[in-house]
Amino acid sequence: MPNSPIHPDSGSLPRTDVPLTTADAERIATAVEAELAPSTRATYDCAWRQWEGWCRGRGIDPLPAPPDALDAFLAERAEAGVTFGTLDGYCSGIAHRHHQEGLADPSADAVVRRVRRGLRRILGVAPIRQAHPLTVAELGRIVASIDADAATGIRDRAILLVGYASALRPGEISAINLDDIVRKPTGILISIRRSKTDQEANSSESSGRQLAY
Repeated sequence: MPNSPIHPDSGSLPRTDVPLTTADAERIATAVEAELAPSTRATYDCAWRQWEGWCRGRGIDPLPAPPDALDAFLAERAEAGVTFGTLDGYCSGIAHRHHQEGLADPSADAVVRRVRRGLRRILGVAPIRQAHPLTVAELGRIVASIDADAATGIRDRAILLVGYASALRPGEISAINLDDIVRKPTGILISIRRSKTDQEANSSESSGRQLAY
């Protein structure tokens, strides 16, 4: 979270009062900010807002989070129909905020862990609704409804068609540059330089997916 103080985790080396320049601080802040993917950061921020709003309605200080209040929050949300996966996301977001502030993780409390295990058994972890995959006919209707005379329409059609044909994730599609697309006799080759399964770009060479047209 931007402008949040940086605190060492327990077990890390002790900090000393070393004089740092403004440039040092900016580089450190940039590195810390890159610790999480933007989507993960957005998920954590949303979880914290949910918890903060619930605490405000109860007159409870959200930070540090009282473990018994967290128990009540999770149980109430579960009764309201929230999935276990969402409850798990709430705990991750709350824990992350506490780590940022150098505070103990309330979700590690023994009773909170027991509540989470109990809710897991009650709710189960299977998806409540399996979304059906988009069919070719449905994709055709969507593409046909987009204005092909406008630059934004051409872009949107290309994104939909490439995404459908390649089965790329949204983040992978948005990261594609023109240089990443190479025409081949049988189609096009798209280079994926960073993906969800390789967020740190560990691969020595970018992976590629061949699409026939």
